Amino acid sequence: MRSSRTITQLLAAAAVGGACLTVCAQTEQKPSGQDGGRLIRKSGEGGSAPQGQQSLRRRIINRMRDGSGGSGSPRGVWNRTFPDPAPYPVAVEQSPGNFSVSSARDGVLRSAVSQSMYSASNCEVTWSIAPVESGLDLTYVISNRTGSAQALPTLQIGGLEFGDVIDYVDHRITTEGKTLDATGGRGVWSATELYPQSLYAPVIIARNERHAVGLSLQYPLFRYQHQIRTYIGRGAGPNSRTWNTRFHLEGELAPSESREYVVNIRFTDREDWIHTIAPYKEYLAQRGSVRYQQDLRPVWGMAIGDTLRIAQDNPRGVNGYRADLNGWQRDVDYILEYAVPAGFERVMVWAASGVYDEHRGNNFPPQFMAEWTGPMVETESQWSRIRDAGIDLLFWWGRSGQYAERWNDDVLDKFTPTTSVQSRMMLDQWRLALRRGASGVGLDAFTQMDAWHAIPWIAMLRELKPDATIVAEPAGFDLLHLHVPTFLYNEDADRGSHLLADYLVPGRELWVYCRGSGQTLEQIEGYIANGMTVVLRGRNISANDLRDAVERAQQQQQGQQ
Repeated sequence: MRSSRTITQLLAAAAVGGACLTVCAQTEQKPSGQDGGRLIRKSGEGGSAPQGQQSLRRRIINRMRDGSGGSGSPRGVWNRTFPDPAPYPVAVEQSPGNFSVSSARDGVLRSAVSQSMYSASNCEVTWSIAPVESGLDLTYVISNRTGSAQALPTLQIGGLEFGDVIDYVDHRITTEGKTLDATGGRGVWSATELYPQSLYAPVIIARNERHAVGLSLQYPLFRYQHQIRTYIGRGAGPNSRTWNTRFHLEGELAPSESREYVVNIRFTDREDWIHTIAPYKEYLAQRGSVRYQQDLRPVWGMAIGDTLRIAQDNPRGVNGYRADLNGWQRDVDYILEYAVPAGFERVMVWAASGVYDEHRGNNFPPQFMAEWTGPMVETESQWSRIRDAGIDLLFWWGRSGQYAERWNDDVLDKFTPTTSVQSRMMLDQWRLALRRGASGVGLDAFTQMDAWHAIPWIAMLRELKPDATIVAEPAGFDLLHLHVPTFLYNEDADRGSHLLADYLVPGRELWVYCRGSGQTLEQIEGYIANGMTVVLRGRNISANDLRDAVERAQQQQQGQQ
């Protein structure tokens, strides 16, 4: 049966949100050698268990999922706590068309520079400020008085007196500290990145040796439906001594339309930098809490298709069991023979339909279910053996933010759920996955889809399976993280904890994919200790090896507020 709710209805519902997480024990779990205020360091039935064992295993797993843990106590939710910031009062002085900010301890923090507060624009722009104890709220009202659509301006907040060298937070994938050095009058700028496509949140955070500043932009993403581009830097030359920030609004304003944007500017001590975006944390909390139950149980993965295996007699690059020719029994045997004794309760299968041999840059194929060969379809019931063994089966949905009209398609279009043909085909694939025993999916390259369509689309998937496990790749943005876990790679996780996610989205679930088999048990346990769900592809570390680490990460949360 087709979903009864339209994408428009779901789009409206996504802007409202709602809370569902009820278990929220917290702890101050810190990476080894890192203090809470420090900026992250720089840069057949063969293989199935007997029926009695299957039933017992399933009952145990269900009790773990419903929070009973087998003893009536709820499973803890990993959260990081952050010490309260020290008071940092500032004085805001207004003058016609400008303002300055200073503190009794550190002097001038923001000078009343002559630079305009916004770029040249055909729109009418007004702004006003409201001082608060540690900074101010800067409200822009942008109106289009013309008869045609006009490009939105760039919001410009300059005059920051932070010396020649600053650290800023790069939050494209994780939370990483980077340095900008303008010593000698050279011009330096951070990378310009888009929110929500690349950045975790619409924020800019920087600090020098004494204090920090955070600028966060509040705007209704689902209603305005545009991205923003942020950056911080300093121009070249002896007269360019202050730092400038930019929020470039990547959209247009319709005739007679007006919009409001609020930039919260907060100052703190250097070590309290995370709290400079406290107003945005409160704004995000109005959208509700996470819509899923955090799950730290490890996932084991295997691939059916791989471009390295493509050959004339194997155009889909299918593994040695050749499900495209022989059906699924041997692949399922392989999974069960390892996953069951190794203690894995979740398995992810990549490229179940194989891979493109033409236009290989478009792998993994979006047709993760729709292009199975005859032997694959005829033996699809083999996958039910995974569920019968008490294991959740997850499929990796290739290029899930894009749409292909045919196998080996040379051009992949952006997936737009409001396009009925595309939506029907993609929903049919999800139904096939569920029919074939899937408990959930990994959404590959999901940020290729517009954010204001992505979250309503997830709601449509959940209407067909409310308890589905859905994880989005690559590392997603804050609003998406409220709805589904997001996906990092081990090299990203090794650069430091994702402190913005920990701070902004309590109860978040964050998966880390461990490429290859080069990680040590100590490294894997470190990810788990930082509240990450590990995805393993090798066979050198089992779920049994990690059971104590998972229990420890959960139990340490109990009673620690």
